Amino acid sequence: MGCLALLNLLFSGSALAVLSDKSCQTDIQLGIIITDKHIRYLDNHRTKVQFNKPDQVIIKGEVLPLDERQRQLVKLYIKSMQQDMPQYIDLVMDGTMLVTEHVEQLAIGLHGRGSENHERIRGQLKHVVMRMAEKFNHRENHFYLGPQRIDDLREIIHRQVSNEIQKALLDSFNRFVSAVIDDTNTKDFKAKMRDFSSRMEKLSEDVFVELEKESGSLDQQSKAFCEKLIELDQLELRLQQNIPELESFNAIKHI
Repeated sequence: MGCLALLNLLFSGSALAVLSDKSCQTDIQLGIIITDKHIRYLDNHRTKVQFNKPDQVIIKGEVLPLDERQRQLVKLYIKSMQQDMPQYIDLVMDGTMLVTEHVEQLAIGLHGRGSENHERIRGQLKHVVMRMAEKFNHRENHFYLGPQRIDDLREIIHRQVSNEIQKALLDSFNRFVSAVIDDTNTKDFKAKMRDFSSRMEKLSEDVFVELEKESGSLDQQSKAFCEKLIELDQLELRLQQNIPELESFNAIKHI
């Protein structure tokens, strides 16, 4: 495989190709912060709704008066959101770190550790992690899920991470190709390219194998994640039907 084909493989995301579960497509329409004490809906970084444990709702700074039925629904919603969503957010971030680490190792193998190209790519991969943290983040006891369309866990790690890597590394495309051309006649370089090709083609498999060692079956977790999103969408609908003030705040919408 030639150098341009390898770069196209990385930039197209085909090295991380997976089948997405279209039946799980869900729109996250507001930012969601989850802690052990409350759930917050954000719009443009401003809190619009806050659910406080065990059963309180605050909209635009005002506490809503709730009857017993409404309080029980709020309690159920908070519990359901806190129960599993944090572990899925962590799983996506773990996958992001693994992908960027693997890509960096490929850069080291091709250019050498500490080389100008390696340092440039490493810096850009840090931006990939930062960009992903705008959609999935865990800081201290705060978990964040940003506005986006979600399919399944494998597809999130594939599509979103590979797209961010493409954006980050595209700026280095010309320099990367120039470095390749300068060294194409050496036996050492040709061996590196063969190794690079082989590792790129199995990058997705390597990443998912490592994730499953730490977190268990991704297929099972993807299915559970999908079921959780559907459950939360249905609970949110029940909240809106029973608490009219929440009708205009639709954070999770299963498609």
